[in-house]
Amino acid sequence: STAEFDEVRKNLITNSIHRMNDICENLLSERRRSVSQERIKIGCAIKQIISEKQSCVANNSIKFEISLPNHEMIIPNAEFKDVLANLIQNSIEAMDKSEGAIGIIAFSDNKKTTVQIKDNGKGIPAHIVLKLGLEPISFSKGISGNGLGFFNAKQWALHNGGDIEILSTPDRGTEIKVSFANIM
Repeated sequence: STAEFDEVRKNLITNSIHRMNDICENLLSERRRSVSQERIKIGCAIKQIISEKQSCVANNSIKFEISLPNHEMIIPNAEFKDVLANLIQNSIEAMDKSEGAIGIIAFSDNKKTTVQIKDNGKGIPAHIVLKLGLEPISFSKGISGNGLGFFNAKQWALHNGGDIEILSTPDRGTEIKVSFANIM
């Protein structure tokens, strides 16, 4: 019903506002936060972010595919949700307005957990890929982005015992793998 849909949308917007508030607090802070060991299930975090992003995509023109393992995986801190949300937003912005697909896969081994985000967007030229993560850089976002998202994702991954990889082909899409050390 319309009332139920409005309530779901209201909850998604409220969750997004809370997350944006957290981002603002982080940006305004003069000192680096110490990494908390808040335990968050990765599947819950991914599903929450996908729900938020789907509510913002016009006419559900972008399809999201999620593949999670059966076992529970924990992310090291809530900041990862911001990293993931930003990378997914980059994929959304790379899409043709008429249709697109974003796949998100999470997997782990004994040492690391990896989240792969793959889209069929416009891709990134090789000369830009070489600079990503080394310095804040914005790629064809106009005034909507400041170029800090991928740079911050790289810093977060390194700080949490992992790394970030990017493979991109212009006019075919981009694949990003963010890894971090498993929490014992």
